[in-house]
Amino acid sequence: MKNRETTPLTTDDTKTIVQELNGYTDIGMKSAALKLVRKILPKQLIGPVEFAGTINTIGMYGSTADVHKWREMVRAAYARQSPKTKQAMNGDTIS
Repeated sequence: MKNRETTPLTTDDTKTIVQELNGYTDIGMKSAALKLVRKILPKQLIGPVEFAGTINTIGMYGSTADVHKWREMVRAAYARQSPKTKQAMNGDTIS
């Protein structure tokens, strides 16, 4: 059996990440916001609010040239989530 070190984030950890992401986007720190998005999307477990924040940030700052790259990253992150989490995310994906 594999020993997985993926422990679910606590609500406080997720809240802090979302606040950090929102802070970056609120003050226009594009590179810092997208860097944080690149750290969030590969995670095994992503909270619905955290996922929605990444989608909003990509929508605000993602260039049209990078749409295909972002789309694949978001779809892969979404696919890793549990059915219950997917339902809570309400299908927020880039089409």
